[in-house]
Amino acid sequence: MFRQLWQNSFESVCSLNFYSSSNIEVLGVTGFKVANQLITDDAVYCAKEADHVIIRFYKEDGITTNASKSLLYNEFLSLLPEINDFEHLGFAVVPGDFKEFSDIPGLNLCRSCQSQIGQSVCVIGYQTEYKNLSLKTGFISSNHVNDKGLSFIQYDGTIKPGNSGAPLIDAASGKVIGVVMNKELAISKSYRELTKIIESNLKVLKEMEGKMKLYDIDPFQVLIASQNQIKHISREFFLNATVKVGLALEMNHIIEYLDGGNIGDLEPDQGTQSDDIS
Repeated sequence: MFRQLWQNSFESVCSLNFYSSSNIEVLGVTGFKVANQLITDDAVYCAKEADHVIIRFYKEDGITTNASKSLLYNEFLSLLPEINDFEHLGFAVVPGDFKEFSDIPGLNLCRSCQSQIGQSVCVIGYQTEYKNLSLKTGFISSNHVNDKGLSFIQYDGTIKPGNSGAPLIDAASGKVIGVVMNKELAISKSYRELTKIIESNLKVLKEMEGKMKLYDIDPFQVLIASQNQIKHISREFFLNATVKVGLALEMNHIIEYLDGGNIGDLEPDQGTQSDDIS
């Protein structure tokens, strides 16, 4: 069954990789095509260090690029709706009607699915660590509502950095029932808080830099270097972390937004995957 799900769905899933001017990857997330749009994580609005972005769809091996599009980050941002339009829902919609992706099929959203505990699901997502697409299987373990009133599907399954924005797919129907949101995970929240603390420390230390010397050594430069090392180590731990429980924003939130006429027709275009996965 999962082999068939992969074959029916992998073509529609992409990675969005954001690079600095020196080609260092500063962010990698997953996206997937629906009609002529891409659904992904709203982290794409916040890649402040990015110079350019490359969107890649893959062949069946999950490694080889099938189609790609490169854009300057500012150009990419100019294509997106205002982030306020999403009311902090946590996902982003990218106009995907690039000629490079005209032959890429779209996934079907499940308009009537009700997630049930024990239901088999899978995630097809990008892995920052290995730079590829992978299929991860699991089952729905519970439901969760956050402090903003957004409903999430909690599922048991391996989650890796880069999976955020990936489709959570119902194994029985092959339809998307949620969008993976890693930022809701405890490890992601802890990493964000640690990063804020480090950035705050760096800001204070840089203000003091050059104002004191001990034996021709600026102690604040030493502390700045130390904070940057901690920042790097914490990022490496985060990028290589494996989590066993994931959260996906329920599809009804996405469908409500899309049905508002903000991104056009949601009906399957030619080449969109069939409802039948057998």
